[in-house]
Amino acid sequence: MKMKILVISLLLTVMCLSVTAVSAADYNITNENYNKYFDASGRILPGAINDGDVLNIEGTLNNKDLTINQSITINGKSKGKLVNGTIILDNANSGASVIKGLTIENTNKNGIVLNQYASYSLITNNTIKVKGTDAFSGYSLYGIVAYGWTLENNLTDNYIYGSGTVPYFYGIYITPFDAYWSEGDANPQNYIISGNTLKIANDNDYAAGISMDTVLDTIIKNNKIDVKSKKFAYGIISTDSYLYASNLEPAENITISGSDVKIEGSMVYVIESFLGTKLTIDNNNLNGIGDGVYGIATYYTEGANITNNNITTLGGDISSIGYNPDSIASGNAPITLLANSNNILISNNKIKSNTYNIVNTTQAQQVNQSNNTVSYIIDDNSYSSFFDDDGNLLPTSPITTGATIFIANLSNRNIVVDRKLNVYSFDNNNKISNGSIKITEDGSGTLINGLNFISDSNVLIIDSSNDNIIEYNKINILNNYDGSDGGWLSLSGLVVKGDSSRNQILNNNIYLKGADSSNSVYLYAVDLSGSGSNPKDNVISSNTIEVDSGYYGNGISIANLYNTTISNNKLYIKGDSFAYGVYVGDYGSGKTANNQIINNNIKAEGSIVYVIETFSAKNTTVTDNVIFGYGQAVYGYAGYDAVGDLIKDNKIVVVGNDTANTPFNYDALGTGQGGIFYKFSGNTTITGNNIVSIYTQGSDYGIKIINSTNGSKDDIYNNILSSDNGKRLGNTAIYTDVLTETILTATTKAITQGSKAIIKVNLKDKYGISLFNEKIELTINKKTYTATIDSNGIATFSIANLPKGNLTANINYLGNSLYSKSSISKIQVVNPKKFAKISYKYVDKKVGKYIQRIYTIKNTGTKVGSISGTLKIPKSVTYIKTQSKKITYTYVTKSKKLMLKLKDLAPKSTATVTVTVRLKK
Repeated sequence: MKMKILVISLLLTVMCLSVTAVSAADYNITNENYNKYFDASGRILPGAINDGDVLNIEGTLNNKDLTINQSITINGKSKGKLVNGTIILDNANSGASVIKGLTIENTNKNGIVLNQYASYSLITNNTIKVKGTDAFSGYSLYGIVAYGWTLENNLTDNYIYGSGTVPYFYGIYITPFDAYWSEGDANPQNYIISGNTLKIANDNDYAAGISMDTVLDTIIKNNKIDVKSKKFAYGIISTDSYLYASNLEPAENITISGSDVKIEGSMVYVIESFLGTKLTIDNNNLNGIGDGVYGIATYYTEGANITNNNITTLGGDISSIGYNPDSIASGNAPITLLANSNNILISNNKIKSNTYNIVNTTQAQQVNQSNNTVSYIIDDNSYSSFFDDDGNLLPTSPITTGATIFIANLSNRNIVVDRKLNVYSFDNNNKISNGSIKITEDGSGTLINGLNFISDSNVLIIDSSNDNIIEYNKINILNNYDGSDGGWLSLSGLVVKGDSSRNQILNNNIYLKGADSSNSVYLYAVDLSGSGSNPKDNVISSNTIEVDSGYYGNGISIANLYNTTISNNKLYIKGDSFAYGVYVGDYGSGKTANNQIINNNIKAEGSIVYVIETFSAKNTTVTDNVIFGYGQAVYGYAGYDAVGDLIKDNKIVVVGNDTANTPFNYDALGTGQGGIFYKFSGNTTITGNNIVSIYTQGSDYGIKIINSTNGSKDDIYNNILSSDNGKRLGNTAIYTDVLTETILTATTKAITQGSKAIIKVNLKDKYGISLFNEKIELTINKKTYTATIDSNGIATFSIANLPKGNLTANINYLGNSLYSKSSISKIQVVNPKKFAKISYKYVDKKVGKYIQRIYTIKNTGTKVGSISGTLKIPKSVTYIKTQSKKITYTYVTKSKKLMLKLKDLAPKSTATVTVTVRLKK
């Protein structure tokens, strides 16, 4: 160790002297001026470049190496490129060099090489692509390789790609031997390998992401490593292959942290430690797929902390691997500790594997395991380790209640879930082919998430089980049975049966396709059929469902269930003979009630179509759905023996061609055409729907109700309706044998004989909703009048020539096919005609030599009156003056006339005027 420190000091001294000798300069190196700075072998020409200089690579250098023996910076500035050229940091004189921003694309040549003593350098942000071909005459290819004693080099944020066919392929390789495999002066040490992306694919026997031989004090962190090999594949290796060398120490103090490592091959070692001490492996995502896979494998490793990693291994049959030269023999385990590996901590790891043996400690000592979470992967290779041939869990299975399992590729295998489990797909590409999963009562509370089924028969069954969640699964059922042998077939994507409650079927994608056939092949996407005490509260929501059947197709079918919610689903159902979008029925249980069909988009196509049907169901709610049906005979919504339905705010379009041209129909509703159809049902509310029924033959209805139950009171209002090819609009598109009650109200005002009487009438249904465009009849004074209710809900009658008195107006609504008739009576008051009657009288009063004649004028009539008159003053008197508070007057002297005017004298009112005169002598 003392010798090592002395050599390092000498290296530092040489480097410092060399860096301070000459001022730094920038050079632009191009393919054309390369020979100005380098000889034919790639070495720097004497005096051409000094320590501290910057070489900017411009454009592409073709078939030119750069062998560096000075401390310089090589900068590609993200555009500079070497094609079939290697950069070599040749010795200690190249220490503290920087290689950055370059692209290196080589065939059968290494990318960057660090020879012995090349230290303290930074290699960052480079893209290195190395391809090997059959013409390669060597043994190994490297993206970056460091030979001999090198130290404190930082390899950060590089992109290293390797591909082709060579015996050995390494992304990064660090070894204590020099390029000629002579023993180096000391261990490589103090590397930081961080933030790199390595992708190696070797179509030959061996590939590794990062490999280190006898390295000390090195940190490997935050790298992304993806390695594939035809035979042996390694992610990160720390070995001590050359421990026998006299001047080397054992590999020690290696940290592997925060990296994503994905390895695929025949025999896979995601991380391997061979003859090391003080190993830390933490916070990594480790994934291995192969015939044999080790997530972490140690051999004679002393002191290792394996903590907080996500480890996933998917192994197979190791017999196909053949000879394996690795000291850690072929096998399968997420973690295996061999050859007296000692003092190992395994804690807080999340482990997924298809092997029964998760941590192999048979050859290890002092292993402390705590807080690790284990999930099992089930595939064709591991199935028999956990299940018997019928799909039941083996008594020895480590899968316990509450466990999580992942399903990889399975073929012709069934699984019976008899305990609460969390079941996920291993990845998006895995498939369950011709297999099924059944959840029993003891499996209640199970989660099935993200599985991909491809089958010709039923795949998911919930049998008398509760509180299960089936979500984000893909179900594809393809079956070619055509019934030509006289038999029949019924298939379902997902079946819920028995006394099953509170199950949730969410966000699944379900597709069923059957053979083109006129025979009995029945396809159901989701089929819930309850039995037992009280199956209820199941939810079917946000699924995408498509059924394509040559005979009978059904999207969602529920029977004998209470309070089921069917919401936000998208359905397209095709059945050449029969197509049902959603079916809600009861087969004698009497428990089918309070089910809800809300906000679905349902399209059904066939010869006979029921986009939604209810059968013997109570209190079904159907709201905010988009309903479309196309065929020969189409009902948008049809109910048989349905009671208490609420059909509200749906958009319904049905298009039919000819109900007579259809197959024999066993459905009790019969064959017909219309937006909404009820038979033997009652107490239905239909409101706010927009319904269009288009039928080539005509005479169809938007809403039709027949054979209603006794005492039924249906409420149908505020719907927008069109049927009979647009000939029946609004209420004329409704046929019902149960009429809605109506209520008439009217207002009148007293009038005087000779004025017109204005009578206003309003018609409402029993819910207080005004009706429009209905005709109202009114009879008064032995005459009958007719008016139509306008857009404001008022029918207005204007009647003249009524006699005086309190007259009775009889008002009638005659009703129609939807609304019942109603009538009321109102009194119209007609007061006698008013007139004014003016009379007057006077008295004379003598006041001294004057005479005052006082006139009193009175209106004895019933109407406001006015007068205008003239008083002649006799010649025997002299006019003096006139006085009055209400009467205006004017005296004309010449004619001796007094002009009087009185305006608006109310009935029974009086006015006085006093005229004063004097007698002539």
